[in-house]
Amino acid sequence: MRLIHGTDWLEIDAAQPVDPDVLLNVSFHVSGFSGADQSWVARRDWDGFLADLCALEASRRGAALLAGANPEEFQLRFYTYDSVGHTAVDGMLARKNGGSLGEFGARIEFGMPFEPDQLLSVLREFQGYTQPQT
Repeated sequence: MRLIHGTDWLEIDAAQPVDPDVLLNVSFHVSGFSGADQSWVARRDWDGFLADLCALEASRRGAALLAGANPEEFQLRFYTYDSVGHTAVDGMLARKNGGSLGEFGARIEFGMPFEPDQLLSVLREFQGYTQPQT
């Protein structure tokens, strides 16, 4: 799944067949900043996110939130930001590295609008990540 707004973009793909959890590859470039990582998402959380995303697509109201197995390392939100139903996505990637000198790491947040008519294709592609392959 790839969303583009001007020179900004977000790309999310399933990294492997789902069994039963989902391993996502997440990468983005927004306002000159870039980030990329992988994150595991529990299947029950993925299914709840898809239900919320389906409701968001149908009503153009509210939000669909997704957190990784470690919510301190991955979060994603698709949402409407006005009464007309304009859509946006934001999220966060982070990684902590512990060692003998203490805990260090990095965290980056991103956000961008996208065309509301893209929401259905995002939903369909995400639904395909957990459908049996034929």
